[in-house]
Amino acid sequence: VDFTQSVFWADAWVDTNCSINNCAISKETEKAFWRSGTQTTGANQPVYISTGMNFNPTIKFAGTPTAAGNASFDYINYGKQSLNITNKMSIFVVQNLSVVWEHYSIWLQQSGATQRSYSNVKFNSNKWANTTTTGPAASSYISTLSIDDTISTHHINGSRINNNTITAGNILSGNNLWVWGTTNTGTFSTSGDIAEIIVYNKILTWVLRNQIESYLWLKYGIILNQSLDGDGDT
Repeated sequence: VDFTQSVFWADAWVDTNCSINNCAISKETEKAFWRSGTQTTGANQPVYISTGMNFNPTIKFAGTPTAAGNASFDYINYGKQSLNITNKMSIFVVQNLSVVWEHYSIWLQQSGATQRSYSNVKFNSNKWANTTTTGPAASSYISTLSIDDTISTHHINGSRINNNTITAGNILSGNNLWVWGTTNTGTFSTSGDIAEIIVYNKILTWVLRNQIESYLWLKYGIILNQSLDGDGDT
């Protein structure tokens, strides 16, 4: 699998400050460009789980996945980063969420104002998918979102969930990047375990998407539905 073209790639194995179970995480480093993220506030620190998913470690986030939110939600802040994304994006997230609802796992802020977030069901703000579908809970799954300038396509465990029209325009350029976070009020913040996140600044071919999903399937023991033509339909 070619990860060299990814613009962000993080899992619970890489350079956290923790190596023991239930340790509070204050630092995490992603593998695409070896950016370091931090969380110095104890109330917002996620927890390292040593065998959270198929004997692989995960990072557990205590958030509030509702519109009410809670400012003590857990997240890791990578600061001002440019992912060189214009109008195309592919996101893979391996997760096990605590409840069936929207859980935002990536929050991007540009120029202190424009906010764009990716949840287990949609990409929000200037790029958003017209769906109220909520993702599964209490099971491990791979959530994949492919975004171009007009369409958002969402797969769960290789099966296509929906195609949605999205607002045209660039996604982001020069931004503050919070992983496993949402707005600073904690609305729809992640509650559950995240094992891995991979981000590309382009739409992947279905062959490469299937290769990445298969890599994640083998690593985390998640059963996939992959059709011969790659669209995820049976």
